[in-house]
Amino acid sequence: MSTKAAVKALPEYVSVPIAELVESSTNPRKAFDEQQLEELAESIRSKGILSPLLVRRENGHFEIVTGARRYRAAQRAGLREVPVRVATLTDEEVLETQIVENLLRSDIHPFEEAKGFRALLEREGTAYTIEKLAAKTGKNPSYIAKRLRLLDLVPLAADAFTAGHIGIEHALLVAKLAPDMQEEALRHCFDGYYAAQPRARVALASVD
Repeated sequence: MSTKAAVKALPEYVSVPIAELVESSTNPRKAFDEQQLEELAESIRSKGILSPLLVRRENGHFEIVTGARRYRAAQRAGLREVPVRVATLTDEEVLETQIVENLLRSDIHPFEEAKGFRALLEREGTAYTIEKLAAKTGKNPSYIAKRLRLLDLVPLAADAFTAGHIGIEHALLVAKLAPDMQEEALRHCFDGYYAAQPRARVALASVD
């Protein structure tokens, strides 16, 4: 039986070889904490995967819709197969599911949230607005609008924010400024960050 035929014959819940899984390029989560992954891998070694990954059938393989952390931890734990739930989802439904799933997790970074919201708003053929996103995710429109404002950060400011050198309130204030003023604000207001990141100071000085 071909891989394509085998995929069509699969039931909704099944265990599949881990080698047949691929991560989704639209997953808003891009950063994975190494210590947390190792802790999850240890839990999987002793208890297995308690919650199946959500996947869809795509081009002869299984694309992970939600469960990328469990997938990575399972690889570390040496598993050959993992439990999955196979769903039929459009590209829009995949992205929407990923955003909602990540919003339920306390460790998702606001900048990753913002990228996920923007990806859904800008997806061609969709009619999403901030208000519709708010209704779908259970968040206030102002919450989503603030997250989207973070995407106005220049790269140096975004790096400082995602690295934890400045908090979200500082990041929102900086994001309101013009790009050249953002760099100036970082230079004068967050010297502690640049003291710890000499390369960033050099990079910033090169734009003067």
